[in-house]
Amino acid sequence: SLEAGLSGDCEFRERTQHLCDAWRRIHSLCQHSAPSTHPHLLSWLQRHTARIVLQTEWQSPKSKEEHKSLEEAIDAFIKECSEHPGGSRDAGPPPWETQLVARGEWFKKILSNPWGHPVLRALLDPRGEPSSDQEVLEWLKEERGVMFVTRLRQLAASKCDDLALSLSSAVMQRVRSAAKPPADAENNDQPADVTDKPKADKPSFEDILKSEAGFTVDVWELLTDMEFVLLHKRDKRARCIEL
Repeated sequence: SLEAGLSGDCEFRERTQHLCDAWRRIHSLCQHSAPSTHPHLLSWLQRHTARIVLQTEWQSPKSKEEHKSLEEAIDAFIKECSEHPGGSRDAGPPPWETQLVARGEWFKKILSNPWGHPVLRALLDPRGEPSSDQEVLEWLKEERGVMFVTRLRQLAASKCDDLALSLSSAVMQRVRSAAKPPADAENNDQPADVTDKPKADKPSFEDILKSEAGFTVDVWELLTDMEFVLLHKRDKRARCIEL
């Protein structure tokens, strides 16, 4: 099965071929699956695509053939969507198709350099110019939750715990910072100014990630667990207790 090939113990080239097969078959799989399974299929394909393109072998000049094969497979999926759309003519393409075409186009853009986005590089290098919250949000909306946690897993698997911790904490600290009430909120006896109401209604960093970047409950739980484990491995027990 595709899952066995993608998750099994096989050579990089063989695993990439299984991934190409998955992209060529995903349209049919979704068309013949219950709507409730579509989010799982999309997450499954994105997760395996991310795992392969983030591996060290993908950066090797010897992997040019794999780059070409995967790009061709994604193009084949996109072409099939245009020639045999999954929805009705009046209703337009179904949500799963629209989402996966967009992800396919995005993956094609990063195939040659999946670690090269300037915001990502800034987050991984504290010596450089820090990115603003808005810049991080815009990048994460392109990146999306599945890709982000797969990056963390790849960094941890490559023994790059410091980088994985920097990346996870860069997001979680922004989430916690946005969630904290003002320092004097509890002790302020004055009535709230009506002009503050629009600010209160403004979506938080976390809200935007949930609604626009695919940070599902599963993604949040994994991200929280990974940050905790990475902090513990760094022996930052006091910080773990605070979390």
